[in-house]
Amino acid sequence: MDKITSKALENSIRKWSRIVNGTGFDNGIVNCSLCKIYHGIDCRGCPVMKKTKKSGCVKTPYDTWINHQENYHRHFFFPVEIHGECRTCKSLAKRELEFLKSLRKEVKE
Repeated sequence: MDKITSKALENSIRKWSRIVNGTGFDNGIVNCSLCKIYHGIDCRGCPVMKKTKKSGCVKTPYDTWINHQENYHRHFFFPVEIHGECRTCKSLAKRELEFLKSLRKEVKE
């Protein structure tokens, strides 16, 4: 994978590290470095899509994160962050972070 994709992945990992730590927020494609590159081209080339074979982060922890925000917290708009002491939010954010970290190996291949 090229340096631009690798850098975008690392920026996305930092975003989710901040969310997990309670110092950041999810603003969807607006603050996702990978989406800034790949969303406009139906995610073709994105390491997330390469892993899942689905566009739009379907079948990823992010998909579950958004569903939780909408269904449990009734939060339908961005930005989104961990809600107070919600353990599920924290767990889902950690899962997204770990998922993105797992893509490092894929990006380097």
